Amino acid sequence: MKNPTGHSSSSQAVSVFALLNPTVAGLRATGAVPHYFGLGFIQMKFNETYRMHFWHPALSAIVGEEELHDHRYDFKSHVLHGSTTHEVYEFIADEGGDHGMYEVSCKPGDAQEPDFKGRGQVAAAGSYTMVKGSVYEFPHTQFHRIRATECITLVERCDVVKEMATILKPLADGHVCPFSQTIPQDQLWDYIAELVEDRVRAPGGGYHLKDIPKGVFGEVSKIEEEFLEFKDALKQGNDVMAFIELSDHIGAIRGWLERNHPSITLDHLITMNDATTRAFVNGYRS
Repeated sequence: MKNPTGHSSSSQAVSVFALLNPTVAGLRATGAVPHYFGLGFIQMKFNETYRMHFWHPALSAIVGEEELHDHRYDFKSHVLHGSTTHEVYEFIADEGGDHGMYEVSCKPGDAQEPDFKGRGQVAAAGSYTMVKGSVYEFPHTQFHRIRATECITLVERCDVVKEMATILKPLADGHVCPFSQTIPQDQLWDYIAELVEDRVRAPGGGYHLKDIPKGVFGEVSKIEEEFLEFKDALKQGNDVMAFIELSDHIGAIRGWLERNHPSITLDHLITMNDATTRAFVNGYRS
């Protein structure tokens, strides 16, 4: 069941475990509808408590640099992929300040103009970067800005404590509604799939989606490099590239053997693997 905004109804049950370990099929099965949030990310609301945010390099905020803002509620956020940096700020009331404080609606479709609440100065109070696996809590009273280019977060919202959120921005800036631009859902799902499946290509990338550290032939680092390149080829669905990387992987293993155990060859490893295979097939490994 959907509410009028196209988001999942709060009565819809969702598995928190599934949300913490998202798949594209699982996200689609929730019935939640992705929409572009003009601060530079895709949002999916599963119910009144949980929503997921997706930052993709192809998306940028329509308001330029993300406005400093607080929230209508406290929240807990789980970083599921990539990283996110929070720049935290304080507002200092000052009639001669160059920033304005405005109350705004955070509801899609609400074209209400911001309500001016005063002017002042903003002061940076800290910058914090969270990576995959991080869990952090954020108070509704804190002003912040998020910087992320490739990230997925699961947000666990607490009770709403105020009707309107607050933004801080230069007095000279005009108002741009973050919901004034839409992106087709099929395109949003493509971005989501690339993020969930870790297939986002780094800007200026070559054969591989991401830069892979170069190893030293004859060292473990070269085996690691070829393995990562093999995994990358599989993510791209490029079988020919995957076969080439497997071949290079064999070469890296051979090089490590020659440097560290010159009396052992690939044939010895294959012979041992054949013995292991027989043991598993026959059910005798002792």
